[in-house]
Amino acid sequence: GAGGAGGARRPAAATKLEDHPMFRWCATAPEGNCTALDIVQQGVTGTIPAELGALSSLTRIALFGNALSGTIPAELSMLENLKELYLYNNSLTGAVPGELGELPALETLALFNNELSGQIPAGLGGAAALTKIDLSNNALTGAIPGSLGQLEGLQSLYLQSNALEGNVPPALGGLERLTELSLASNKLTGLPRALAEGLPALQRLDISGNRLTGRFPASLASLSSLQHLYIYNNALVGPLPPELAQLTNLEFFYAGGTNNITGRLPEELEKIVGSDFLPTNPRGTREAQGGR
Repeated sequence: GAGGAGGARRPAAATKLEDHPMFRWCATAPEGNCTALDIVQQGVTGTIPAELGALSSLTRIALFGNALSGTIPAELSMLENLKELYLYNNSLTGAVPGELGELPALETLALFNNELSGQIPAGLGGAAALTKIDLSNNALTGAIPGSLGQLEGLQSLYLQSNALEGNVPPALGGLERLTELSLASNKLTGLPRALAEGLPALQRLDISGNRLTGRFPASLASLSSLQHLYIYNNALVGPLPPELAQLTNLEFFYAGGTNNITGRLPEELEKIVGSDFLPTNPRGTREAQGGR
């Protein structure tokens, strides 16, 4: 094409979202024409305008990787067709609006790598179609709301690298489709027995870098699908529970760091490929042999 034509579509670095040609087109297009607003990694600045909530045809909003600031407008809750909301990698502040729980079609909520604060709103448990929530790398505080346990279709929940505290709510134990749960690098103090007993599909659990105390939670042995277990850098003590032998799908197991746990991995765990514990019965020249 003609020289420079390719760059013409890319706005100047300091374009505000409401001045961006794609946003302006979407805001004025006949109803039904604008189903996706994709303005990604273009250095767009300013805030997310409340009028975005009036674009009722939208099924996807992707504004990630920009320089957006300010709060997430509660008016987005009017977008009854919205399936995907990608606002990650910006500088958004304020609370996660509980009104997002009123979105009946929302499947993916990706707000990670912002500066969001306050508590995770209990209202989020009302967005019944959610399959993926990622609120990681923000400044969220308080307890994880048990209402998230109502999201029966939830497959992944990423809450790592916040300042969440208290017990993990037992109600999350009803998430029968959950495959990934990351709670790492928070201030969580308790992991209830009921949690593990109701997560039959969970393949990856990361609760490293928290404030768990006492004995290694033997209830984790009921996570029958578990492949990855990261529970290092807590304050757990005592022996590894023999029940861990039930985790026959386990491939990665890291439980060291600031914990003071003793013992060896049960020899039934034949699929282990990465661990900071030695197997009971080292086979051949397995890397784990010799420890560290």
